Amino acid sequence: MNPLLLFLDPPRLLLFLLPASLLLVGCSSSPDNTTAGQVADAPATPVAKDAPSGLLFTFHAMTQRLAAAPPDLTPDQEAARQLAEYARGAVALAAVEARQGRDSTLQRLAAAMAQDQQLSAANALVARPGAAPAAGSVLKQRLRATVDQLVQTEQATRVEAAGRRAQAPNLGMMQSHEDDGTGDVDADFAALMLLQQRAALEAAHTVEALGSAPALRAAATDVQRRAQLFVRQLQAWQAQHRSHS
Repeated sequence: MNPLLLFLDPPRLLLFLLPASLLLVGCSSSPDNTTAGQVADAPATPVAKDAPSGLLFTFHAMTQRLAAAPPDLTPDQEAARQLAEYARGAVALAAVEARQGRDSTLQRLAAAMAQDQQLSAANALVARPGAAPAAGSVLKQRLRATVDQLVQTEQATRVEAAGRRAQAPNLGMMQSHEDDGTGDVDADFAALMLLQQRAALEAAHTVEALGSAPALRAAATDVQRRAQLFVRQLQAWQAQHRSHS
């Protein structure tokens, strides 16, 4: 099933995902001038218990970074930037789960994802994007379409959260106003991370098909392998969580 189909009707998708279960803040990157040595020397992003933001704020920050495409990048460079931002966003979502989550199984999965996604981000940044291919405009357009769908879903999520605050104003005492979720942080993390990983999977599929640099296409293949595994694990957690709720 094409992962983009899951983004076509955000409100209906939220009704399915949010009650059952919800992950991203990217760090800015410059794939066109980042070397393997620079990536190796960069400090690792920890799954910190004192991460400053909640899930919805983190997810929003990730979508904003993905949407802020520098105009001077070649299609391959933009593809590498996005793959790295998806991975870094996953690390940031995992940090929120580490701080706020309660489910030990999901926290172990979040920690494993954070470690894995740091490597995925590094691989994307050192893929050394080449010159723009003839089909480069198509590559950028398809990557942008995936981001746009993710942004729409994120906006619908925030509207849902605002509606819940209006119906239950005391919820704000438990969570920050901009980060109100369903009240179940673990379920919210799983659903948001699932959305993020599916978008990363769609983006990687596009890069594998349309990217011109062999190293970049190889990195995209690796992203798909990792994302498919995490999607299955998150879905399994959701199924178990629903069966016990």
